[in-house]
Amino acid sequence: LGEGGFGAVYDAIKVEAASQLDAPRYAVKCMKKQASGSRLAEYQARELALHKLVSEHSNVVTLHDVVADNNSVLMVMDLCKGGDLVGPISRREFMGKNEEVKKLFLQLIDAVSFCHEKGVFHRDLKPDNVLLDGEGNMLLADFGLARNEETSKGFGCGTKQYISPECIGETSRHACSHRTTDVWALGVIFTGMLTGCFPWKMACSLDPCWKAF
Repeated sequence: LGEGGFGAVYDAIKVEAASQLDAPRYAVKCMKKQASGSRLAEYQARELALHKLVSEHSNVVTLHDVVADNNSVLMVMDLCKGGDLVGPISRREFMGKNEEVKKLFLQLIDAVSFCHEKGVFHRDLKPDNVLLDGEGNMLLADFGLARNEETSKGFGCGTKQYISPECIGETSRHACSHRTTDVWALGVIFTGMLTGCFPWKMACSLDPCWKAF
């Protein structure tokens, strides 16, 4: 289904249910198991813990199970048959459909608000990490960069197109707010859904559109 820096995601089915016509399918994220005590192992454990903490929300991709052996860690999650938001936005499928955008985006806001209430800050909100289930529902995914601290000096975390000004670190070295950078990223996603394009290519002073804004 996809591949990233920390692993690949596969379409999967339970072996014991394979003969059933309506057998449930899952998205399984396969990651290399990191060395115990390493920083990468800490990041991996944090992703699992924070995703599990917010998994109960109906607009967060459900984490059904975690399976690990000596070499791999597998996250068994909902399979979202509608894919991510990248395709629909690039094809401008939402343009002129303001009521549909409103319905879907309110689901995303509700999911992010729930995460914040639980003390979980996503830090990488973007169309790639927002999935559609094919039944008119939007789900938040991929907590690989999530943190449970509201502020940090980890400037530049996330994807450049969606980072909030205070989290870039160009003009300030004070701690940035993960809460506000999530809210900022929501606004950029919303702009993309409504217009079929984004206000800038990357959030930095080298981008003329960003600088003008």
